[in-house]
Amino acid sequence: MNGPIFRLLACALAIALSALPSAALAQHKHRVVILTDISNEPADQESLVRFLTYANEFDVEGIVATTGCWKKSDPDIAAIHRVIDAYEEVVPNLRRHSKDFPDAASLRAVTFSGVDGYGMEAAAKQLDNAAVNHIISLIDRDDERPVWFCAWGGGNTLAAAVMKVRMDRTQAEAEAFVAKVRGYEIALQDEGFAYIAHRYPNVKLISSELQWRGISRTTPTFNKWPETRGGNDEVFNADWVRHNVQTDHGPLGQQYLTAEYLHEGDTPSFLYLIPNGLHFPEHVDFGGWGGRFAAVRQSNIRTGTGNKTVDPLLDQHRDYAMFSDAKDSWTYEGTAYNNEFCAIFRWREAFQNDFAVRMDWCVKPYDQANHNPVAVVNGDKTRGLIELKAKAGDQLTLNAAASTDPDGDQLGYSWWIYNEPGSCSHTITIQNAKTAQPIVQVPDDATGKNFHVILTLTDDATPPLTSYRRIVVSVD
Repeated sequence: MNGPIFRLLACALAIALSALPSAALAQHKHRVVILTDISNEPADQESLVRFLTYANEFDVEGIVATTGCWKKSDPDIAAIHRVIDAYEEVVPNLRRHSKDFPDAASLRAVTFSGVDGYGMEAAAKQLDNAAVNHIISLIDRDDERPVWFCAWGGGNTLAAAVMKVRMDRTQAEAEAFVAKVRGYEIALQDEGFAYIAHRYPNVKLISSELQWRGISRTTPTFNKWPETRGGNDEVFNADWVRHNVQTDHGPLGQQYLTAEYLHEGDTPSFLYLIPNGLHFPEHVDFGGWGGRFAAVRQSNIRTGTGNKTVDPLLDQHRDYAMFSDAKDSWTYEGTAYNNEFCAIFRWREAFQNDFAVRMDWCVKPYDQANHNPVAVVNGDKTRGLIELKAKAGDQLTLNAAASTDPDGDQLGYSWWIYNEPGSCSHTITIQNAKTAQPIVQVPDDATGKNFHVILTLTDDATPPLTSYRRIVVSVD
């Protein structure tokens, strides 16, 4: 940090600017509904705590207690309310860092108990459930943005809404309704998403079959899935959680439970939606904190839960296809990885540092906490996708010198090529890759291809925070 006077001035400026949400930020907010089988084990409640520390980044339009293969009845809405109650106590402090945090009353108003029962058999009998009707009203709302459903358990409450619309409306009306549905489900914990995908093949649904396991190492008592391990495990274990979340971080941190199997297996579903300049959710193959998925839908994906009751339910809705796990290649401290888990754990240090700071926001004043740098590339101050055209053999000069840090911290620049989402297989070199103004050499034989340049912009605070920009270069 660069001294108390600078920090006080930066604090005053940031508070003044945050009083009104910027137009650029509003453009990138996603409409989000959480579907959670909370209390089946600690991970859902852990994820809900983290999610609420990012509530300023989304339009939170629903938090629904649901069922799934590990909790087949009795959706636990009370557990959601306990976490919201704790959030209410820290909202005043969170708003010292961003005025966009919603009040607890608005969250309670969109909290519902979903279908009580397992799978579509239960859903078909509860089409007048309050959560089902709420979902229908959200999608029917005069808002061009789609609605993202993050399914941490089963998806039968969402599927019940689709079933009801399918019964009550014309085919064209039902198709228009489903066209606004987006979903990211963890491990297929019932057949709800398969029900929708079978009947509406163009629906944009993501099934993270196994990739979600890359979020953290399993607990010592569970100690399984060694193939999922990689990167820095020390930033997501019980000791890290105690220090950065559970202890001295207020009532919300006290709601973060101790993991039994894996920390926060459901969290990738909303990490995918955080507008940090890296993820653009309509492009499932771009990759980022919430993972990366194949650009072509995969047919008849199996459950990733290990629960033997799910696949027979899925088979009732063959054929169905959804976007699912893709592999990334990454090298960390001399170890090379090439698997689907790497698509998440390669980002672990960054998203854990970010969460640690969000928990600091729950208890610390502005001038005692860190805040994300603002990455500005070629004059573009938004967090949006930058698309450039180039000719084969060109040299592209990018300029991030206008980037700033709200706390006055020093900034580190790293420009690199994210190979997997691009179509150019040739080596692309970047000169001055650790400076604000790199030069990208377009290959001579790259005509008709594209490639992705990523700026990773990191401050020098403790813990350091990272922002990104993604530049997609299309070669004519």
